Amino acid sequence: MVLFSVSAAAQIGNRYEVFAGGGMANAKSDAGMMNAIPHFQAGIKFRVSLRQGWGQTGMLQYEGLYLNTGLTLLNKGYEWKINKYGGYTKQTFDGSIKALYLDFPLHFGYLLKVSDKVSVFAEGGGYVGLGLTGKLKGTIAYDGRVLEEYSNNCFSTDDGDPTVHRSEYGVGIAGGVDINSNITITLGHDWGFTKFGNEFFLSPQHRKIYLTVGYRF
Repeated sequence: MVLFSVSAAAQIGNRYEVFAGGGMANAKSDAGMMNAIPHFQAGIKFRVSLRQGWGQTGMLQYEGLYLNTGLTLLNKGYEWKINKYGGYTKQTFDGSIKALYLDFPLHFGYLLKVSDKVSVFAEGGGYVGLGLTGKLKGTIAYDGRVLEEYSNNCFSTDDGDPTVHRSEYGVGIAGGVDINSNITITLGHDWGFTKFGNEFFLSPQHRKIYLTVGYRF
């Protein structure tokens, strides 16, 4: 779909957009929401209009329905703190998973022009993600005394059973403002469907909210 979008953009004179921003990443588990971590993302988008028209200035304008896709490099993950009590002993499990992903979104949206320089848009669709690298870190303590510290690649373990699966998919929505057909400000929210962790980590699913600023060439 990305290759199709690039080809279509080249044929009709559409432009691509580079963007960057951040927000908060989290995960929903069988025990509820985990603790959020700072989130960043950057990438490239290709907006292919499904309806084109020529403006008075002779520039090709895009309004109405469009297809949005591209590549996004971003981090996902969460932190946790679990306290367990066995008799008079308090067991504490602290840790975090922070992983770098490459996501391939595919959204359908609508662009509405509200003035000569400003348009607003809303879009939604799905995405698939591929885990690139990541760390699982944590400590195990009894009554405040740390007995074990660990740090390893979250996508592989010594016994061959990965803590986090590399493949992931979900849905997302976004909306924002397009200024002068060059600058975009986007607010979005993604929900992962894949239970990417094992049972020890309560079968979590990725969540993230983000704000990005982009420039279209």
